[in-house]
This record gives sequence, structure tokens and C-alpha cells, in this order.
Amino acid sequence: QPTSPIVPFVSFNSHTLQYSFPIPTRLQCPIEGCNASFGTKSWYTTNTSIKKHIHIFHKQKPSKITYHCSIFNSPIAKNPAKHSCLINNLILLPAVIEGDHWVCDICECFSATTKLAKKNHLDAHAREVIKANSSQLIIPPNSKAKRKSFNRRIKDLSEGPAGNLPLAPPIADEIQSEIPPAIEIETITKIDLDNVSILASFAEPLDAILEVDDIEEAQVAFETLLDDIISVMQNHFHLAPPTDSRKAPHSISSNRVKSDPENAQLIQRQYRWNRRKCVRNIVNPSSSFCQIEKNILHSHFSETWAPPSILHTLPDCSPPTHPPVLELLHSDAIASCLQACENSAPGPDRLSYQHWKSIDPRCIIISKIFNICIKFKDVPSSWKHSTCILIPKKGDASSIHNWRPITLSNSIYKLFSKCLARRLQDWCGMHDILSPCQKGFTPFDGVVEHNFVIGQHLEAARRSHTESFLIWLDISNAFGSIPHNILFSAMSSVGIDQDFIHLIQKLYSNSSTQIITNQGLTDPIPLQCGVKQGCPLSGALFNLAINHILIAIQNKSDSHSILAFADDLVLLGKDKTHQIVNQSSRLIDAPDLPGQEQVRKEHSDPGGGIMTPQSHRN
Repeated sequence: QPTSPIVPFVSFNSHTLQYSFPIPTRLQCPIEGCNASFGTKSWYTTNTSIKKHIHIFHKQKPSKITYHCSIFNSPIAKNPAKHSCLINNLILLPAVIEGDHWVCDICECFSATTKLAKKNHLDAHAREVIKANSSQLIIPPNSKAKRKSFNRRIKDLSEGPAGNLPLAPPIADEIQSEIPPAIEIETITKIDLDNVSILASFAEPLDAILEVDDIEEAQVAFETLLDDIISVMQNHFHLAPPTDSRKAPHSISSNRVKSDPENAQLIQRQYRWNRRKCVRNIVNPSSSFCQIEKNILHSHFSETWAPPSILHTLPDCSPPTHPPVLELLHSDAIASCLQACENSAPGPDRLSYQHWKSIDPRCIIISKIFNICIKFKDVPSSWKHSTCILIPKKGDASSIHNWRPITLSNSIYKLFSKCLARRLQDWCGMHDILSPCQKGFTPFDGVVEHNFVIGQHLEAARRSHTESFLIWLDISNAFGSIPHNILFSAMSSVGIDQDFIHLIQKLYSNSSTQIITNQGLTDPIPLQCGVKQGCPLSGALFNLAINHILIAIQNKSDSHSILAFADDLVLLGKDKTHQIVNQSSRLIDAPDLPGQEQVRKEHSDPGGGIMTPQSHRN
């Protein structure tokens, strides 16, 4: 019987690739003279590698693949793994060379024929030993898992009938017999007493003034009652009476508590009381009052706050009809304003916000006082008197123009004006009163928006190769030079009710201030012009005073013509000879512009007119 020819494990003839199963663990390239070999772990991956090798390196693409069974010397139609004699026998085991066979003496179920396999197996055993000898890794449960476990235990303990086991072990009979019977003590119920405030006795007379309309000299009785309230609070907090500045000229500055950076407790106490003042004292510990003579300061600010020599008026117009700005103030709204107030320097009554928070935190008494002021459309005369401290600006401290006056009013007056300012801001926002160009003293931060508008204005000029101009205007003494008649006329022109305007007129009527100097307090200076710097209401009033100027310059233009952040103004334009100059002239020549005589055109680098680079201009 002739022997069957030996079929190679892999062959390639006439573009046909043939495999003879079972195949060894490594196959040689079927092309004669090629030394490439391919490891066989899965025969189909080796098939892919051989086909790619023949196609790329030998430039011959196999068009057909056939399978052959070398055990029965018969062809295999498809899927060699399912052939009856090749199940679990597709790949031949590697031949073991005598002396190269190594059996693991630890597990005795592993053998290797190469040094690498032996090394990897021994390293695996070494890692297991290290892991067994090391401390156990415990991952703590997260908070969610702890919560679930705790709730599960609580649920298990809370379900079912109550237990009857005592918590303590039973007492022995002989010991129990020696204990005398307990004496029943009659329990006395506690009496629920209200927390009586030191101002509780003032509630009834304040209600009488608020609710009864025919009380004789109600304003005088109200001011007397308010003086008694202030006196009670001053005695409660042991506030020292004010010293006479004429007898002790340096008493004000000598009584100031100096900050010691080495005294941590003092710094913490000062920070809790007034954090801004604490930081200011640490940064500038040598700060003092203005060194200019008292009579010079009195003369200068008397002229500054005097009524203008020329009476300016606004053009007549029919104001729109809007609901009133202010009605009675609720105690919750006042308490919200009080909690938002940071402790600041007190006024002549020496009471701070912290004192009012501790005595009347719910603002029960304060709300009655404020509503009486709204009813009378007037405020007590003590609220119209204030002190004024001079804050240094940059420059020569000996120049009186380098000091900024800040009014120090009574805290209760500042709280009242803060409530009025919040109502006025809400009213202006509800009825779109203010020009969108104004971002100062508004509830939202508009600095980013103004910077974006300026950036877009310049970027448009760069893209179109045209010129772009900006003019920054600094209005000197803007807050202190607004005529009062212009302020009240501007309020009336936007539709503010006469009751609110009359209340604001009373706030500024017969008001005065005394400047704090190193020589003591100056004589009272009447405030007949401008708004009070340091008063929470001044920002909203200033916006109303210059609002008509911003609207006139913008003049319904599609692009921005002016930007304002309180008294800081920027004019925008693209035509230097017409648009910008025209806007500047209209602004400076406005008869009611505050500080119009001292408007200074300040040009920033690279100039008041900022143009596109020379290479970008047409």
C-alpha cells in the first residue's frame, strides 16, 4: 500500500493558501527562501498575519484558503475547530527537549520549557507571598454608604414591639430594703417670660404718634421720645458723652484706639467690630486727621457747599405717571437692611449698627420710628446734623483739594436712608427710569459690561481700518456740587411722587455738618448744595440728577455714545471733528451739570483719541 504524501503545515500554491491541521505553535512562511515565522496562539490570528505578510512582502495576494486534516488525510470544508478529529486538538503541543522540562515544586501543576516562563512563574509566587504578608488594605465606606447603614440599623431597632428588659440590673433585695421610700416632690411648672427689651416701654407712645392724627405738637413729642431712646441706649452701653472740642482740641484724635499688630486679641476684637477700619489701621497705622487749620477748612467747605451763584433749572416737561415710591416700611425689610450693614464709624450719637442689632434685632421699635418719619414726611432735627471726616487722596496732603469729605451721620439715619435707597433703586429698575449707560450705584456690577463695550468699540475700528476715539471726563466735586433744585426737579421729571420728594427735601433742609480736624470740630457748616458723601441714599439721588444728561447725549443711538459709572464718564465716537467734540460741548455746556466749571478732560495713554495703528488705517 503506497504511503500518502506528507502535507506541509502551511503551503501557498497558485494563490491558494492551505493549512494542514493540527498545526504547530510556530509556522514558517510558505514562500521558499523566506525565514519569517509566526507564533500560533489562535490559528485565525496567525492566518491573518501570514496573509498580510505574503501580500506586503512577497507582493502575492492569497485569493483562496483551504484546510486539510493530516490525521485522516482529508480536506476540511470549513471551520476546522468543529472537525470531529480536531476538537481540542487544533494546535500541537510543543516538543519537550530532554533536560529542558521544568516542573514547579510549589504548585506541582505547572511546567515550563524556557527560562522566561520559569522566571515569570517564580515571580508570581513571590508576589503572592508579599501580598499575604502585607497588611490588609481596608477601604473605608463613603458617607452615602455610612448613611445607608445607619438608617438600616435605626430601622431595624425602631420596628417591632417595645422591649420590656430593664436598662440597669435589678437591685438586690437586702439592699432594696435599706433604701427609704422616695419623697415625692411637687413639680413647679416654669413660667414663660418674654425677653423684655430696654426699648419696650417706648412701643406704646410710638404707636400713639403713628396711629393718632390729632396729637398736638406731634413732631416735638416724637423728637423728645427719640432723644430719650438714644439716651437709654447710650446709658445701656456706657457710651462716654462727647467732649467739648473747644476745651480739649486734641481729645478726638487722642481717644482713637491705635492698632498694635503684635496684639492678636486686639486685632481680632477690632476686626469683629469693624473689619474695614481694622485693615486700614494695620496698613496705615500713622494715619491722622487733616493738619490744615480749622478756620481754613471751615471757610473752604462753606464756599463749596454754598448754593450756586446761578440758579439752574430743567426744561419743563410732563412727568410720567407711576405708582408712589414709598409706603410704610415693614420691620422685616428694615431688619434685612440692618443685617446687611457692616459696622462703620458712628455719628454724633455714638451708636453703631452693632448696638441697634443687639437691642432691636427684629427692628420693631425702629420700624415705628421710620414709619412716623414717613407719616410726617420729615425726620428729626438731630438726624440733619452730622460730623465730617476728611480722607486723604493722592498728592500733597497740605493741599485742601487732596482731601475727600465723608459724612458721619447717626447710624439710625443711615439705616433709614439705606431703606429709602433700596426702595428707590427697586422703583427705578421696575419702571426703567435710569439710562442703561449708567452702571454706578446699581444692584448689578456693570464694570465688566462697560469694559466689553469699550473693547468692542476699539476692535470694530481695527477690523474696519477706521479711527476710534474715547474721551474720559472727570467731574470735579461731582457729588458736592449738585444744586438741590436740580435734584428735586430731576426726581419730579421721572414721575416720583411728591410725598417722597418732600421727604427728601426735608432730609436736606437745614442740614449741617462739622469737620473733624486735629484742632477739634469746626463750627457747623450748612449743606446747601450737593449730596452727602457717605450717605447710602446719595448714589441713587446722584444718578437721578444726571440721568437726563446721559439720555440726551445717547439720544436713542444704536451704538453707545456715552458710558457712565456714577461721575466717571466716557464719550465714544468715530469722528473726531464732529461727533466727539459735539458730545463734549453738549456735556460741558449743560447748565445743570455738577461741577461744570471744573470739568477736566483727561486723556489716557495713548491719548484722548485712541486710533488704530498706522499700518491698519486706510
